Amino acid sequence: MEPKIFILTIFVFLLHNATCQRTSNYQQLLPLLAKVFQNGTNNLDFSNLLKVDQQFLKGKQARGCSVDLGLYEASLRDNKTNPWAMQMFDASGKPTSGVLKGSTRWLGMYSQCLAIDGKAQLIGLERQMKGEYCSVQIYLPANLTRAFGAMPDPFGISGGKPQPFAITWDICVPNSCSSNDIKNLLQQGADSVSPYIGQGKFNIDAVCSKDKKEDWKEDPVTVFATCLMTFFTIVILFCTIVDGFGMMEDGTKNNEDKNSKTQPVLLRNVVEFGSQQSINKSELYLDQGSNVVMTNHLKPRQSIAGLVVNEEIPNGVLGMSTNKSTTNKNDKRKQVIQAFSLYTNVPKLLNTNQGSGALGCLNGIRVLSMCWVILGHTYSIMMPRPPFSIISNGLEMFKKLNQFLFLGIMNGTYSVDSFFLLSGLLVTYLYLKQLKKENGLKLPQIALFYFHRVWRLTPLYAILLLCNTAYVKYAISGPLTLVTSVSDFGVDSDNCRKYWWRNLLYINNMFDARELCMGVTWYLANDMQMFFVSPLVILPLYYFPVVGMLLAIGLIATHITTTAVINLDSKNPAFNFEDVYIKPWCRIGVFAIGIILAFILHKTKCKIEFFKNKGLRMVTILALWIFGIGLCCVIVYVTWNNGRDGNEIWGRNQILAYTSLDRISWGIGLALIIMLCCTGHGGVINQILSWSAWVPLGRLTYGAFLIHITLMPIYLYNRNNMIYYSDYTTVYFFLGHLMLSYGAAFIFSVAFESPMMALEKIILPRKK
Repeated sequence: MEPKIFILTIFVFLLHNATCQRTSNYQQLLPLLAKVFQNGTNNLDFSNLLKVDQQFLKGKQARGCSVDLGLYEASLRDNKTNPWAMQMFDASGKPTSGVLKGSTRWLGMYSQCLAIDGKAQLIGLERQMKGEYCSVQIYLPANLTRAFGAMPDPFGISGGKPQPFAITWDICVPNSCSSNDIKNLLQQGADSVSPYIGQGKFNIDAVCSKDKKEDWKEDPVTVFATCLMTFFTIVILFCTIVDGFGMMEDGTKNNEDKNSKTQPVLLRNVVEFGSQQSINKSELYLDQGSNVVMTNHLKPRQSIAGLVVNEEIPNGVLGMSTNKSTTNKNDKRKQVIQAFSLYTNVPKLLNTNQGSGALGCLNGIRVLSMCWVILGHTYSIMMPRPPFSIISNGLEMFKKLNQFLFLGIMNGTYSVDSFFLLSGLLVTYLYLKQLKKENGLKLPQIALFYFHRVWRLTPLYAILLLCNTAYVKYAISGPLTLVTSVSDFGVDSDNCRKYWWRNLLYINNMFDARELCMGVTWYLANDMQMFFVSPLVILPLYYFPVVGMLLAIGLIATHITTTAVINLDSKNPAFNFEDVYIKPWCRIGVFAIGIILAFILHKTKCKIEFFKNKGLRMVTILALWIFGIGLCCVIVYVTWNNGRDGNEIWGRNQILAYTSLDRISWGIGLALIIMLCCTGHGGVINQILSWSAWVPLGRLTYGAFLIHITLMPIYLYNRNNMIYYSDYTTVYFFLGHLMLSYGAAFIFSVAFESPMMALEKIILPRKK
């Protein structure tokens, strides 16, 4: 608590901004800094601060804090009698090296501070002393902010608002002090310094560890989530044991007919007579009383242990009648057991087989797009945003913004447009196939169309929403949790507790962006809203193709027009998160491109021969590949010259044109690539994208998308030290985030997503 440390902090901070941001003002600032340092140190000794504190602060607790701070300062001179004081000082943050590189977050030793428990024994006083860890934010005065610029905001996290520079200094103080005590005490010191810098004023804020302490056992949401997760765990383990050890078959046999004296015996891996071909997964029983073989699914002319079957018998006993209702009941029971069985679900999830007619390249595009999302979030979550920062050399990280290749990370938002394109493509392609199969629209069909989508997405979404709401706030602790930023990347449990219903209704993108729960879930709301209106285009495409095509083009025009009109009055048209980025009418254009692509693939049956002449055909295919890949690359990297080295060379009209057409252009380029791959013109690129290993990863992409944004801050916020930024460090973090996200997605998918999909098939079996 020595005031010289406080003044030194201000001095180094101002020097950092002067030298790094506007070097031309450096000479003008030096005399001011010298005056502040000299006069401030002479006028601000610790005893004066305490006297002012006692006059200013009110209440019993404040007076206790003042007394304890005085004892703390005095005990530092008597370390033998009061070793706790040196431990408290040692646990406090100190000005570190690298300030000129952006090291403006000075962490202390969090665990050491909270573990302090001693007695202060001075001049007849004896008080129990425990440590309290506090984070103090020192904001640069407004006039200096204007003079030296604001913190860069490359990902548009602050919504275009200037971000003032700030130092965050963590200190260990007696636990009788509250955050208000520390804030008021240091604000007085800052006010003493302010006259020497002109009209500006330092603003002080503080938060202490006691402000964040909560007990999960007293939280009904967490208790409910724990009970629910325990219940599901027990069910999954029980069903896995029953299914894995074949207990369901035994139980079925014993309960089939208690009045009968027959004792069925389970026959496994029965070998077909004459061919020695095993019949796997068949349920074959030999009634010992009647010597009759029982089966669930035998094919024509299939022989079992010498018995020849001349016709297919779906369910029953060879040569005698069975109780069909009992058999169906047992089959349903077995299917429910298998729905929750890891023994059944894990092989299904890891299966690499692709069905006939599948658009294989989509799996590779889906997984690679997910990797791009996680890579972009790995960088953006590490980007310093005052007062929150986990990077000790933030200015080094900002230098990356001027590098050409880094635009591939900054513009990673186009990966989300890839998902919109895939969504529009798949829903249209599959629905058109169904309409053709059933010869048009059937009334139950449209209800099942919506039900399947909601049932497919919501269970996993709901369970992860519950876990985020119940556990995340208790899963993080440490110095970095005391100070948060405007974007918590899904860690904001308070928003989830208030507005969870918006997420489950898929309307969370229609409200204030600051009230978002699980940051990335705005995408799910958009996707569901687009899905719900898609039949209005798909059905006309089936019955009246010209009308349907015009409607799809109208959606693209709506995307372009609404984006341009909204950005026309926007203060930050380059990245308007709340009014453009998360709104469906400004994102539906790419979804419509997917609809058009699906119609083309459906009509051509994925077979397009551009010209009969081989030479013309090869030239056309090559030109389409160059145009598709080139268009995507241009959209990502064309902004390199704008804003480089702080120079804005694009006018407002250029920015409006780019933001209105960029996502449509990306969709067109990617659609051409997919069309070439799906119609037999993909070559080695299609082989890579259709690799069978992408299939199980593609199934896990939805879970990874929901989970990664929670796992990343849990790791980063639990750190007790800063990260020195480098490309190697970030790539290492990215690979870790990627693996953990897919690993967690596998656990949640096999435990929640797969069972719900299996239950849907049991409840609503599809007609073959």
